[in-house]
Amino acid sequence: MHVAVPTAAAPAGSSTSAPSGSGSDAQIARLQAQLKQLQKQMKDLATDSTMDASAKDKRQKLLQTQMQMVMEQIAQIQKAAAEAAQAKAAARSAPPTAPTTARAEEEPVGRRSPATSPSGTTCSTATS
Repeated sequence: MHVAVPTAAAPAGSSTSAPSGSGSDAQIARLQAQLKQLQKQMKDLATDSTMDASAKDKRQKLLQTQMQMVMEQIAQIQKAAAEAAQAKAAARSAPPTAPTTARAEEEPVGRRSPATSPSGTTCSTATS
């Protein structure tokens, strides 16, 4: 699940593009950069003397919620990547499957051996 989180514009000189590399690594790097930016905003908010207490409290709660969402997204991506790696490793270590062949119990009717009775005599099922 990917949830878009509105954030303030990136500071001048910073890059918001994802680094090259595998998909999950790039996503995690982008989210970590976003988390770092949110943490900076939280720090700046703590020293901001221009906002009244109520507005500051609302902004702080919003930033905390956004940081939590970003951390959850990172955890989900890491979990999915770990599961994919585990599945890939399991697929590599699994022995190749042999083609399916008919077992003796599934032999065609015309090739079955005659039935035997409990006494060991051969039973004939043919009718004339």
